[in-house]
This record gives sequence, structure tokens and C-alpha cells, in this order.
Amino acid sequence: MITNSGGGPVSLVLNGTGTQGALTITPTALAFGNQTVGTTSAASTVTLANTGTVALNVTALTAAAAPFALAGGTCGAVPITIAAGTNCSLNYTFTPTATGAANQTLTVTANAPGSGTITLGGTGVQGNLTITPTSIAFGNQNVGTTSAASTVTLANTGNASLDVTALTAAAAPFARLGGTCSAVPITIAAGANCTLTYTFAPSAAGAANQTLTVTTAAPGSGTIALSGTGVLSADLSIVQTVNEGLISSGMIQYTITAANAGPSAVTGATVTDTFPAQLSGATWTCSGLLGGSCAVSGSGNISQLVNLPVGGSVSFSVTANIVLPLPVSISNTATVAAPAVRPIRTPATTALP
Repeated sequence: MITNSGGGPVSLVLNGTGTQGALTITPTALAFGNQTVGTTSAASTVTLANTGTVALNVTALTAAAAPFALAGGTCGAVPITIAAGTNCSLNYTFTPTATGAANQTLTVTANAPGSGTITLGGTGVQGNLTITPTSIAFGNQNVGTTSAASTVTLANTGNASLDVTALTAAAAPFARLGGTCSAVPITIAAGANCTLTYTFAPSAAGAANQTLTVTTAAPGSGTIALSGTGVLSADLSIVQTVNEGLISSGMIQYTITAANAGPSAVTGATVTDTFPAQLSGATWTCSGLLGGSCAVSGSGNISQLVNLPVGGSVSFSVTANIVLPLPVSISNTATVAAPAVRPIRTPATTALP
């Protein structure tokens, strides 16, 4: 310092304090963990704080890209000004569109110490529904009876839980009998399964079909096809009884009784009896019991259509002459048969010794 005072040197002391902002990023990593594909995570927050003594500017911030997204916060758009001693927030979400790991690094650049990065990470997970089998063929089932139960398995072969959100209800003649699956919505954990059991109870003859739709947000929605055929069946029987007291007089009298034990009524069953050569002049009368019906009378060989409700019967009373001389050996066979569309379940023939 120069002076004209004539004196010696003079010293001047200068004092000052340097100031600057200081950026801190908390946390520097967000781990979203497992997230179901097609859904969005809860938001996670990163705080940008200025621990310095003057304001700072964040001059650049890498934009989050899918499957990550910036979902608000208080920081605003770049440049982000943060006053000394204050902070602002950045909120991020994770919305995976595919299974597997996803990672991204965002760079935060400031005009003060503390520039750094934010690491985002998460894993997309998803259930996967398999339906086994996709069809049940019950085959032929007697009308008025119920089939054995058949089982469909719903399995989750994915790595996340899934929900079956809709399942078509089985309608008559099919029915859902039970199984381990709950009512809709059906939640199936990863690697787990549950069962649906179905039955078929036809009330009429003919084919029946139904398609059930199984709906889930996960891959694997599909259908279950149910099919079966109702058939009429009847347990028909026929018995012959002889009045042996008339044989010595040169005549024979015997009764043929055809009956139906069910489970289905039979319309148009055929009772047949072709008389042997040892008999001549045969005549017959017929009557029904418990709803059974037949022609009232006739002569010669029997080949008659009869109606046999469940529990009903018809009886033919036959009278014929025995061709002399006596004694004679007589063998006679009578049969009852249902129409082809009404299969019988047991043989229905009887022999007269």
C-alpha cells in the first residue's frame, strides 16, 4: 500500500468466507422388487437436499424411461433450484411390461459438489395359467343317472400369483360338483394349483355340449369343453310259467310275463314267442300291470309291441293243443327286446322246458 504521509509501510488485512451449495441424494438407489407385469408399483421417493450455504442448481437430470417413470414430486423441471438448507423430492414408479429384471441409472448434475446417480431396479413377474385337460368327454350316460366326477386342474406355472376373475358356470345337464378351487375370484399362488370337478346327469336322450370360459389377466385364459350323450336304458326281464295240470289232457297253458325294472321307460319293446311244432292252434290274451300295455288278444306266434314303464309289466296267457301222441318233449323260448335306441342292460330270454 502506498501513502504520502512520509511514514513507513502500512498493512491491510482482508478477510472473507467462501460459500457454495452442496447436493446430497437420498437414497441413491430404489429397489422396487417383484412387480406383476402390467401393474404399476407404489411410488418411491428420492430426496435432493442442499446442505450448503447458498442456493444450487441441478442443471441436468436423466429422464426415467419405461418401465420406470417419474411420477411427480416437488422438484419441478430442470433446472431445479434448491435454496440453501432446503430440499425437494422426485417420485418414481415401476410398470413392467415383461417378466425379468429391469435396471436404469439416472445422472444428477449440479453446479455444486454432490452430483451423482440414482439407480432404479425391479423385476417383472407374472402368473401363467394352464388348464388340464381342456375338455371332458363323459361319453354315454343313462338318462336319469349321474356320471362319476371328472376333474380339471387349474395350475399357475408362472412366478407370481394370479387371479381367475371369471369362470362360466356349468349348466344342466352338467354341474360343478366341487374341487379345491374357491369361488371366483380364484387366487392361485405361483407354482400352485386347484381343481374343478364336474358331473353329467342327462334328463333326456341325445348329445349335450357346453363350453366354459376361464378368464385371467395373466397369460393362459382358455376354455373347458364338456360333452356327453344321454342314453335310455332298461333292465327288461321275461319269465314263462306252465300250468302242468292240463298237459295230460292234450292241452298246454302257460304265461309269459315281460317286465321293466328301469331306469328308463320303454315304448315299443317286442315280445316274441315262436311256438314249437309240437303245439297247434295257439291263442293268447294279454293284460298289463302298473302301466304296462299290449294287444288284448291274438292267435299264432307272438310278435307284439308292448309298452313297459318303469316297474310295469305285461302278461301273455297262451293256450295251445299238444300234437299227439303223448308223452312229448316241448321246448319253447320267449324273448323281449327294446328298440335299438334303448339298449337293454341284461339278457331278456326265457326257455320253457
